[in-house]
Amino acid sequence: MKDWPLVSIVLPITEFEAGEYLKPFLQSVFRLDYQRSLVEIILRDNGLKKDTIRRIKRRYPKIVIVRDGRNVYYAMGINEAAKTAKGVWLYVGNTDTLLDKNCLRQLVLTAESKPSIAIVGPKVFSMDRRDEISRRDLPVSSVNFTLGILHNLSISQLLKLKEVTDVVWVSGCGFLVRRGVWEKLFGFDERFLIYWEDADLGVRARRLGYRAVVAPAAKIWHKGSAVMGVVSPQKAYYQARSTLYFWSKYLNKFGKGLMVAKIGAGCLIKLGKTFVGIDRETTRAYLLGIVDFIKCRFERRYERYEGV
Repeated sequence: MKDWPLVSIVLPITEFEAGEYLKPFLQSVFRLDYQRSLVEIILRDNGLKKDTIRRIKRRYPKIVIVRDGRNVYYAMGINEAAKTAKGVWLYVGNTDTLLDKNCLRQLVLTAESKPSIAIVGPKVFSMDRRDEISRRDLPVSSVNFTLGILHNLSISQLLKLKEVTDVVWVSGCGFLVRRGVWEKLFGFDERFLIYWEDADLGVRARRLGYRAVVAPAAKIWHKGSAVMGVVSPQKAYYQARSTLYFWSKYLNKFGKGLMVAKIGAGCLIKLGKTFVGIDRETTRAYLLGIVDFIKCRFERRYERYEGV
């Protein structure tokens, strides 16, 4: 490619992520086979301490930090960081990832190959088992909006993948998105707060006639659940709320009826577990997420319920 575009890397960052993951993430960015002057990094401060901010600015003076002291979580954090971006393309990512040296170059080559391509995802591998595809980050290849069923590209399909492949959406842990399309879509739907915002973005982009694809030669590694843990009440709350919100946006009438039945069955199973002393806090959080979805309390944070 003759003229490589400016890419803006945008990501939210918490105090925990700054201490645990920021340095290795940035080291992987600085090793990219991509002209350094054509990459800008924008962090959205999600509750960083003043000393941490000073340390980041001292070590990485060219990094832009968008701050107001609040933790606005993922979707809003990305949106606010993206507002200051200058790049033609946005790389939306998580700090608990590492980028392969050729990742950005391959993502951009794929993205620039067709004007219809708006979103490009890499192959995502596990941070803990470097040669294994991350099961939690499989791209979604098709969705049935009547039954509420989705199908992923399988691990074997991804490992064999040699050609650019269309999907419905890619994992939000790291992907490239055309800035013009991002702005048409007004970024992430902030009512998701966290979880399913990547799926929603992919569906909305496709409905505007754009494509989401996987670039087979691009790869990253993802730790996953770095902040909220694999299982936690906080995670159960946001997953319940965001899952219901996503399907409520896109299911047809029959599908929404099925969703109500599934919610009822799920609640009964969860309540049954609490009676025998299993996962009481997680179940409570899950049910609170359902209630807040029904009452459209999308601005509410799980922290409100802790200790109550």
